[in-house]
Amino acid sequence: MSSAAKRSGDGAFSATASLRLHVLTETDLDRLTDRFAGALGEHGIAGHYCARRGESGRVVPLFGDSPALFGAEEARPFAGAVPAGPDGACAMTIEGAPADPFEMRFSGPAEALDKAAVARLRGYATLYVARAVILQAKLSGPVTASGLTLCERFILGRILVGDKVIDIAGRLGQPVPTVLAEIADAMATLGVEDRADAVALAARRGWLVTTLSDFPSLSRENKGYYS
Repeated sequence: MSSAAKRSGDGAFSATASLRLHVLTETDLDRLTDRFAGALGEHGIAGHYCARRGESGRVVPLFGDSPALFGAEEARPFAGAVPAGPDGACAMTIEGAPADPFEMRFSGPAEALDKAAVARLRGYATLYVARAVILQAKLSGPVTASGLTLCERFILGRILVGDKVIDIAGRLGQPVPTVLAEIADAMATLGVEDRADAVALAARRGWLVTTLSDFPSLSRENKGYYS
């Protein structure tokens, strides 16, 4: 681990622990980004942003922009990452993200990270992207009269008919953590603490949907729309 890591008194990585605790349940995109940036800071990474490559090789930032990254002149190699680009930043492709290709770009780290640290950061980055996409979509996506998004209604509907979370993730073309986060959001909206109670309540009120054919916005071909 980088000697620049900031540790709490008990030797634990406090910001990383906070991210791990909240990454699937955070309801505010800015707070989620702050938690992720804090975890990176403990590993000596100064800044980041999530991006997709646009036309003609342009990089289009999506969310999580960090001013510390832009104009970085001495970004050091990130183990397991692609070479630094023209902006001096290193990039790591995030596999299994809800939309692809996603790249996480970093300024730093101050010191080389070992393989275990890289693997952990890749895992945190994947979860961060999955949750951030949901929160970003909720900022602009419509909510139905039930208070649930169509995606949440579909997920609860598929649970009712017996689908496992991994099967629902496959239907939506989303990673399992994203589906779990949607379920948690639905439970919070409905004011219940149990997944089965959420399904039962939504079913009693006639809010569940079980097919994609009636809602093309949920199909694999329209991953950019999650509500």
